[in-house]
Amino acid sequence: MVKHIFTLDVLIDSVLNWVVKSGLKFGGDFLLYKKGPPFFHASYLIVIDVLTSDTYERKAEVCRRSMDWTKLIGLNRLTETAAKEVLICQIIWPSDLTLKEAKISSNVLKSFSVNSILMRRWIAKQQRHCKDVK
Repeated sequence: MVKHIFTLDVLIDSVLNWVVKSGLKFGGDFLLYKKGPPFFHASYLIVIDVLTSDTYERKAEVCRRSMDWTKLIGLNRLTETAAKEVLICQIIWPSDLTLKEAKISSNVLKSFSVNSILMRRWIAKQQRHCKDVK
C-alpha cells in the first residue's frame, strides 16, 4: 500500500464522495471511482507531485517519480487506452515545515494547499469539426 504524509483517500472521500483505490496498476498513486468499483470504472488516475511553497520547485525527498514530459505523455497514453484521465495533484509543501514535523501531527494539514491539473491529450483530427470553414 502506498503511504503518504496524510491520508488522501479519507480527504477525497469525505469531501467529494469518490472512492479511492491504489493506482499502481496504471502507474499512478491513486484511482478515483465515482461510487466505487462495483458501480463504475475509475475515472481518474491521480499522480501526486510535491512542490515547495516558496520556490514551487519539486521537493525531492518526498517525490516518488520523475515528472518529465516523456513519462507524462506515456502515462497519459496508457490511461487513454483504459478510458481514464490523468489528474496531477500538486501538494504545496510549506517552506518552514520539515518532513519529521509533518509526520508527527495531523494539525499541519491546514498549512498545505493543493493544485490540480487535468492532463488531456489534444488530437488535431478530433478538433477539425470545431473550425469554421469559409
